[in-house]
Amino acid sequence: MSDAPKSKFELIVELVRALAWPLFATIALIVFLGPLRLTARQIPDLVGRSETITVAGLSIEVQRGVSQQASDEVKQAVADLSPDSISLLLNMQGASYFASGYGALGRQQYAELIDLGLVVPLPTEELPHPISESGEVRKYDFGIDITPLGEDAQSFLLSLISEFVQELRSAEQID
Repeated sequence: MSDAPKSKFELIVELVRALAWPLFATIALIVFLGPLRLTARQIPDLVGRSETITVAGLSIEVQRGVSQQASDEVKQAVADLSPDSISLLLNMQGASYFASGYGALGRQQYAELIDLGLVVPLPTEELPHPISESGEVRKYDFGIDITPLGEDAQSFLLSLISEFVQELRSAEQID
């Protein structure tokens, strides 16, 4: 490990590497934002009312089995979620960490999921400090992990979305 300063090329490569995943995620979110918001706005209504949902003048009947798959606790948690929190929960795959300086943003972003018990903040001593290829220690000051209730809510949301998509396909075949 040498203390020699890095060349501009090395710094640019590190910057591109650091920005690649967030950039890809942002582009994907922008591309799918409209359909995600529409679906996310419908889910709380879907959970809280009858077995029929109407989107853009199209009535879709949801199978009773989908709503009966979840406990009352899961249904209540899902019904209380905002569209942004639904999107965050659906995109979670295990623990997430926020680099030093971004912990406050993470706490703010995940506050609703934490309050509903769908995710839990990780104790500071459990946060990883991996060493990058360049030998730098990456420090995290905030982390969260999905709870069993969060996993159940995630599965329930995916079932609702799957049923919703199947009904849309059925409706398209009828037209």
